[in-house]
Amino acid sequence: MEHTIVEEFKKAAKQGAFPPVYPVGPFVRSSSDKAGESACLEWLDRQPAGSVVFVSFGSGGVLSVEQTRELAAGLEMSGHRFLWVVRMPSHDGESYSYDFGTDHRNDDDPLACLPDGFLERTRGRGLAVASWAPQVRVLSHPAMVAFVSHYGWNSALESVSAGMPMVVPLYVEQKVNAVILTEVVGVALRPATVTGW
Repeated sequence: MEHTIVEEFKKAAKQGAFPPVYPVGPFVRSSSDKAGESACLEWLDRQPAGSVVFVSFGSGGVLSVEQTRELAAGLEMSGHRFLWVVRMPSHDGESYSYDFGTDHRNDDDPLACLPDGFLERTRGRGLAVASWAPQVRVLSHPAMVAFVSHYGWNSALESVSAGMPMVVPLYVEQKVNAVILTEVVGVALRPATVTGW
């Protein structure tokens, strides 16, 4: 809850309008994976502390093919270490905040949509994984330094709980989350918009 809302509840409760209300949380589920079972966690274990940017747009976030390739180019040119959860891009040129019920075949490989040679050129300092990573464990790993996210509420809570800086949002329906955590709570940054390139 926002701080101003909590304060209003406290005032109303003191006036006898209703019993006291207390904010609780955040509730963040811990992963059930055991340490070392996931290839991405093993890769993170080999990286220096505070050196890896985690890039994940949630279970329902889908970028277009062009956005996926641009993101790959940006990660490559940045020179920074990264762990990127790559989802199958949309082939119709649109990005979606939720892509449940897509027509993607089960045998589609999102890594095959990356630019030619990307995986080889970024090997060692970057790891791209297809579709899923144990996000709670990743965000709390000592190698992590920042989180680039679609900014769904679960991702926001997991990031705040881990004390992980975030860059957000990409999707319009996440704007409220972004405003709360950037302007009210002050735990996130919004990317600058660059025009005229």
